[in-house]
Amino acid sequence: MTKATGHPKATYHHGNLRQALLLAAFEHLHKTGPEKLSLRALARDVGVSQTAPYRHFPNKDLLFVAMAVEGFRRLEQRVQETSQSNPDAYKALLLCAEDYIAFAQENPALYRLMFGPALNEWRKPEFMHGAPPAALAALVEIMEKAISQGSITDEYEAWFLAKNCWAQIHGHAMMAIDGMLDKGMPEGFEFDLKLSLRLIFEGKRPHKR
Repeated sequence: MTKATGHPKATYHHGNLRQALLLAAFEHLHKTGPEKLSLRALARDVGVSQTAPYRHFPNKDLLFVAMAVEGFRRLEQRVQETSQSNPDAYKALLLCAEDYIAFAQENPALYRLMFGPALNEWRKPEFMHGAPPAALAALVEIMEKAISQGSITDEYEAWFLAKNCWAQIHGHAMMAIDGMLDKGMPEGFEFDLKLSLRLIFEGKRPHKR
């Protein structure tokens, strides 16, 4: 499975400046967070003039939008690959949930950027290019498959079940990257993430007759 880990060094080749700037931006985000990221610093890293990045990203907000879009696409790809490699849709749902949280833990600064308040004014289709809905659609597709296989209840629409599960998994992901999952546990106990994820989906399995 392709993982969204690693931050390849940005290099500039003619005609590929936008991608080189994004690679450099991901390196900066991973190392120092979004606050210290600047277009001028990216220009220095890539080896172009101070004004060159502005042809692709007129301001820092639009750079962040492009990074968030790429993050959602990586997340969508992971969900799709997990689904395609697991014919049992219920098992795929559990593995996708684990993989989703792993993505957040591997890329905490990017994950916070994708969902955080910095992009509230930019979360529109014309800016995000449909990336967040596409990531949800990948989860809906697995949910539909699980319903057709009889491992998830058909009492509710697949999109609603997928959105509800995403909300709960997102909460787990945020707590994981903030180091909160084990906080408040009784002495000697650790939070069982896999069990917790199973419980999310157990409530959506068909009722025993």
